[in-house]
Amino acid sequence: MPHAAASDFSLAVADSIASTWGPRIVRRALERSPGTGVSLHAHRSALIIESVRLGRFQIGLCTDSGAHDDLIHFRLVDEPMVFANCFFEEVAAQGQPLICVEPGTAAWKVIEPMLRTHHPALLQRRMTRVESFGATLQMVKAGFGDGLIPLGMILESGLAPRGYRLLEHVHRPVSLLTRKTVHHLAAFARFREQLAIAATGYFAGRAAARRG
Repeated sequence: MPHAAASDFSLAVADSIASTWGPRIVRRALERSPGTGVSLHAHRSALIIESVRLGRFQIGLCTDSGAHDDLIHFRLVDEPMVFANCFFEEVAAQGQPLICVEPGTAAWKVIEPMLRTHHPALLQRRMTRVESFGATLQMVKAGFGDGLIPLGMILESGLAPRGYRLLEHVHRPVSLLTRKTVHHLAAFARFREQLAIAATGYFAGRAAARRG
């Protein structure tokens, strides 16, 4: 994909990040990176990874499973995962199914081992699988079960913290992925640094949810 200058990048962001906190931190990073521009796109993580590998996009911002050694990975932030009560009620009801993303998604592949180690009882529950975290949020709000949702999605939804809690030791790693040709550019290094600062700052001090 051609670009006008070495400081202009095509950036693909995972859907669940692009629909919540992603554009906010990209804008903050751009404001602190004079002369840098991006064309912003949104896709599923699996498509982003493949597109960066093939050169369709220069940078990907998505859940990082740690695979794909042919790409360079820069961890931006570990986004905490939240357990949300059905209807976002303050007290969890018994017997509710657990709504979570499909097992083939990049997010589930990294979250499931953490759940197995730190919250194994959750994996014993009856599960309702959905395609996206956005669907999980809406189904929890409508009362179809409890749910596992990234903190950023909760924060952007403006929901009161009484109906959810942070899951200790469970997070989704969010990284920038790129190829060596982009990694060596000075403009990319500056932009990457500002993205990391913006992402860390977004979540710092915002864990108002009850920990459990």
